[in-house]
Amino acid sequence: MQAATDEAVNRTMKQLHQNQQDAIAKAAGSLAVGEVKPWKVKNTLPLENGEGEVRVTRAYSTALALCKEFAFSVKDGDKADWYFANACQQGTHWKWASAEPAVDRWGNLQ
Repeated sequence: MQAATDEAVNRTMKQLHQNQQDAIAKAAGSLAVGEVKPWKVKNTLPLENGEGEVRVTRAYSTALALCKEFAFSVKDGDKADWYFANACQQGTHWKWASAEPAVDRWGNLQ
């Protein structure tokens, strides 16, 4: 029973994290290099909500996709922490293209 509960919680948290990543990637995809835009996620469950800003630092092409490197902030209270990541265009959408660290949520991306 515990294993089933753990799996359900892990799956839910993974989806909530993906919601944040999708919102940040979507904001980055709509920007030109140097532009800044806010991002925000408000999930149905009051978990993993977030907001901040995205600033595109570089656009580049690979053999497979158009990609953008960006800095993004996660505002927690009065202080915003900044991180770096990449997103690539997948059809008409932009998707997170940075590996998820096996440590704290955003710590490896600083």
